[in-house]
Amino acid sequence: MTSELWLLDRGPTQIAAIIRNGDFIDIARKNENRRTTTGSRFIGKIVEKNSNLRALFVDLGLARPGFLPLSKTTKPLTIGQSVDVTCVSELSALKGPSLKLNAIPTEKAETPTLIFDADDPVSVLRNRKEEIDLALCNEPALVDCLRAKLPTTQKISPVAKSNYSDNWQQDLLEYCEALDDPTWIFDASTGASLLFEPGQTLLAIDVNSGSGAVRDEEERLKINLIAAEAIAKQIKLRQLSGQIVVDFLGLERRESRQLVTQKVEKRLAILPNRFEVVPMNSLGLVCLSLQRLYPAFHESK
Repeated sequence: MTSELWLLDRGPTQIAAIIRNGDFIDIARKNENRRTTTGSRFIGKIVEKNSNLRALFVDLGLARPGFLPLSKTTKPLTIGQSVDVTCVSELSALKGPSLKLNAIPTEKAETPTLIFDADDPVSVLRNRKEEIDLALCNEPALVDCLRAKLPTTQKISPVAKSNYSDNWQQDLLEYCEALDDPTWIFDASTGASLLFEPGQTLLAIDVNSGSGAVRDEEERLKINLIAAEAIAKQIKLRQLSGQIVVDFLGLERRESRQLVTQKVEKRLAILPNRFEVVPMNSLGLVCLSLQRLYPAFHESK
């Protein structure tokens, strides 16, 4: 299978995507007007240990220190010690980002250092270990950018034609627009679709049959199984995480509900996120809990 990396720079927005056999496998986007810290990795320095808050405060070189919860691993750490950490939440005007500990460097860092920038789409995709056969960019000036981030043997073509598209730049933009849309049609023959409804504490995904009420159990099961595959792919592409409730088409038979749950678990197992699945209940609801690895795609808009 041949994989391509497409890199498109349009003003403040830069988009990178992995295409395999003509299908979008992964995508990342940054907007210079809206930077993110979630997913970035730093070598920081502990500047405060607060037992009341059960946390360490770590200087990352940002406007505010990060918050590293005290645990069995972090308890022996002391002020002035260097730590390798990843941001798991955003820096805001009121507080610094929450952190998770990766490692404890053997040598103290003189100043905080950014190791991995989650705002860099190419590095984000490379960090996800995707294989690339050919890299394309929409202007020659981006070639040096790619050469600095890809293996020296990587084939790079500026303003070249993709093996899969005569107009890959427009295809990439249109795909981003589709991911920004809360509705995703996953079965063109019936018009069946997914509706993504983000909330403050959880995300709801509604499975719509598209062709009106489907009374036949086998037909509802068929639609749900196709939807389960589409949901797993959209979770990866939209970089969704946290608490997710999926409202499938209702199924009367327990065996049918088990098949849908098993399909969801099988497709999620391919993703790098740790996850838990609460099986489908009699109302057709499946509850998911996914580890947050990256900012959601819509957060980069």
